[in-house]
Amino acid sequence: MFSIGFGLMGRRNPRPSNTPPPWSPTALSAFAWYDVSDLSTLFQDMGQTVPVTTDGDPVGMVLDKSGNGYHLTQSVALSRPIYRTDGASHWLNFDGSTQTLEHATLPVPATFSFVMAATVETFPSNFSALISMESAAGFQVDAGSKTNGFNFRFNGTALSSLRRQSSTGFEGPCTPIALL
Repeated sequence: MFSIGFGLMGRRNPRPSNTPPPWSPTALSAFAWYDVSDLSTLFQDMGQTVPVTTDGDPVGMVLDKSGNGYHLTQSVALSRPIYRTDGASHWLNFDGSTQTLEHATLPVPATFSFVMAATVETFPSNFSALISMESAAGFQVDAGSKTNGFNFRFNGTALSSLRRQSSTGFEGPCTPIALL
């Protein structure tokens, strides 16, 4: 007696063929990735023993989600930014003068791109740094001024100015930051 069996397996594609797959920051090969909307990456202390859980908590450490270990820290308690949330959006509130997060030995590659989303509600002074890298080939993203908008500087020289698109200014918090 001879018998043979076969089967046909298929997979239904839930998206129309012209719809691109959903995008996620994890699809990038991020050098560093910080997302303050993910509370599992926020700690009040540098020892990662006291998690940030509620609006108003100080932030002493933000874990790098890229897997490269470039965590941002602040060892001085009074210099830590404050975690804020309205229930839907999450952001860090910096005082504009003494509150910072840093990685002292971040080995920035010779060429890289970065993506940053930020909202600046007040300008404590002209050209307040939103993000900066101190080195011979340093860069800085400045808040600019109320009339000049954002600036990108390389070695202290302005490369571009990003002007606001509305006379009402920038509104609403936006949190993810990634260095690619």
